[in-house]
Amino acid sequence: MNLNNRWLALSIGNTHHYWAIFRGRKLIKTWKEINQLSKTFQPLYSQNTDYLLDPHSHQWPELWLASVVPQETKKWLDYPHLHLLNLADVPLQNCYPTLGVDRALGAWGAGVTYGWPVLLIDGGTALTITGVDATQQFQGGLILPGLGLMAKSLETQTAALSSLNFNWETIPPLWGNDTPSAIQAGIFWTVLSGLDRFIQDWLQEYPTSQVTFTGGDGEFLKAGLLQFQPKYLSLPCHLDPHVIFWGIAALGQQDP
Repeated sequence: MNLNNRWLALSIGNTHHYWAIFRGRKLIKTWKEINQLSKTFQPLYSQNTDYLLDPHSHQWPELWLASVVPQETKKWLDYPHLHLLNLADVPLQNCYPTLGVDRALGAWGAGVTYGWPVLLIDGGTALTITGVDATQQFQGGLILPGLGLMAKSLETQTAALSSLNFNWETIPPLWGNDTPSAIQAGIFWTVLSGLDRFIQDWLQEYPTSQVTFTGGDGEFLKAGLLQFQPKYLSLPCHLDPHVIFWGIAALGQQDP
């Protein structure tokens, strides 16, 4: 990677494309787009020409891509300057073969940014926890449906429920007084109780660990956890929506 040039990072998740523009090591801009149905990258790219086209060379810059959606990945394989990242590219040790590259990159980005050991809590479509020790050894984690997906499962699998459009920005009361508020409270506070249990277990083993929240629900989960358990106020607890981009950037800087 030429650190004097503009380059792009793209993380493709289950529902969105997450973009970042860098100039060398400096993050310039981030944004997201809903995954689309086009068969090639050109329609997606042309919508963002003002952002993506290098204003000096007028050429397509290097693109560092991490994706967990194979059909979306295929759209970018003909991109002229593509670096397609896989799990083997991330320097974490002891990873199981099907560990998502997004989890690995996020944990790597959190570790190189805030220090090791690190526990990464990613509140996305799926809610994941990823633990890495001081020697960059993957120690395990968990995957469960995210807040929105839990609500959606009740909405689609329960006959008597209508559409549930929750505001996942306001912490709900512990006890709901109608069906929607009871569902929201049940999802949120049960998830927080689980997070608390796993964080406590991790910190018993790695008491100097950094704890980092990311993902669309990351800020909401962090705020709720600190309200639920004020003891975490004294811990190195971070909120960073860009950890996967820091992970990609760290790999790019190692590339000749």
